[in-house]
Amino acid sequence: QGLHSDFSASGKHLEVHVPLVDIIAGLGPTVFCPGTHGSLDGSADPAERAIDWYFLDEKNCGTIPGFSYARLAPAGAITIYDANVYHGGSANNGTVPRPVLQLSFGASLEDIDARNYLRSVFKEDPQRRLGVLEAVSAYRKALG
Repeated sequence: QGLHSDFSASGKHLEVHVPLVDIIAGLGPTVFCPGTHGSLDGSADPAERAIDWYFLDEKNCGTIPGFSYARLAPAGAITIYDANVYHGGSANNGTVPRPVLQLSFGASLEDIDARNYLRSVFKEDPQRRLGVLEAVSAYRKALG
């Protein structure tokens, strides 16, 4: 999974990752580019925009030593970050899967709808996607 942000505005979505197995280097830990939250908020300053282009648009923040880090984590460790932070899963070169529980929280219903995380989930299996959407709807209704 290449470097990306999950949402274009900072402070609108919070992501929580909980690995269900120990995430060691060979299992492809998530790579984070610290300080990139807010970078996509549309600065008009040409210097800021040039920096954003080099480090974010061109994905260089993940290749320059000191500008990113891979988050190794034991099973059950919690990682919390703004969905606007650039991140991405590195290659899993291990022999086992790396299941990670991911929880996403939006600041408002409008922000949740704007992200529409499930839009691209299960593109190849519309029936399964429908089942997931129904389960999410039931969960939201239960929470009130």
